[in-house]
Amino acid sequence: MFFYLRIILLGFIPSLFAQTIENVDFYVESQRIVVRYDLIYPTPDTLINVSLDFRNDKGDKITPVSVTGDLNKVKPGVGKHINWDALKDQAELSGKYKAELCIDQIKTIQIGTQVWMVEN
Repeated sequence: MFFYLRIILLGFIPSLFAQTIENVDFYVESQRIVVRYDLIYPTPDTLINVSLDFRNDKGDKITPVSVTGDLNKVKPGVGKHINWDALKDQAELSGKYKAELCIDQIKTIQIGTQVWMVEN
């Protein structure tokens, strides 16, 4: 019985700390591409960096440069967005694309009541 309980707990613990991006959608608005997403993380004060790529049906990757929005030091929550000025990047887009978002948690440490990035 103890063995099975340990397996169940070990399988459950990683999901407690899992960070996920859900409800990713993108559309064209005023000659820019807007990507909307929800960032789910169990600790609301966590800071996360988000990166954006697009891939076409052939697997070719485009990494936008002229982007603004919820990319750096993003706190978890819903309704996040990234704006890409594809014309400024002179990106040639044809065919079907999918948006790929990658997340990287920023390591922080709390000193008293303040939270600092570890790299500082």
